[in-house]
Amino acid sequence: MKIHVEGVEVRGNCPAHKVGDRFTIDRFRIERDSINCDHLCYHALSAIYGAYHLSRSGSATQESFAQCFDPGPPYAPGGGTTIFKLTREDD
Repeated sequence: MKIHVEGVEVRGNCPAHKVGDRFTIDRFRIERDSINCDHLCYHALSAIYGAYHLSRSGSATQESFAQCFDPGPPYAPGGGTTIFKLTREDD
């Protein structure tokens, strides 16, 4: 099973991700050749982690969403948050 991850919205100024950033998780590994972004932010990855396990277990629908933990303005001036769409590809 693969989970395709794509940045679909940025609120504020995210220094790591932008809309359209993509990568694929194949079971427990991020496929190196699938990475289509300049950075992989550990705040984003920690948010994606929970949604990934729900998708993988079948507890979530075919598509689910995750948002990084940076709240962005006005709570974190200069920061931003990215919303990611996770799409499950069954074997």
